[in-house]
Amino acid sequence: MRCFIKSLIAATVIAGGLTAFASSSSACDTRCYWKTVTVYVEREQEYVRYITKYDHCGKPYPVEVVSYRTVRVPVQKRVKVCY
Repeated sequence: MRCFIKSLIAATVIAGGLTAFASSSSACDTRCYWKTVTVYVEREQEYVRYITKYDHCGKPYPVEVVSYRTVRVPVQKRVKVCY
């Protein structure tokens, strides 16, 4: 019984080693490099605009209003390219 367990453990270790060796050799076949690309991201930007309001007598006065607009901003991003 003890010899059977030892041989089973040895077979498992050998099979595991072969599997690890086979997977590592296929990983070396692919070549990869990093490439810098420009990606555009949409962000909200606040800006101030002035509007004209009127008081109860009809006299105009300027009011500062904060508004938001969506702008596209270029962002540098690194991408892994494999072939």
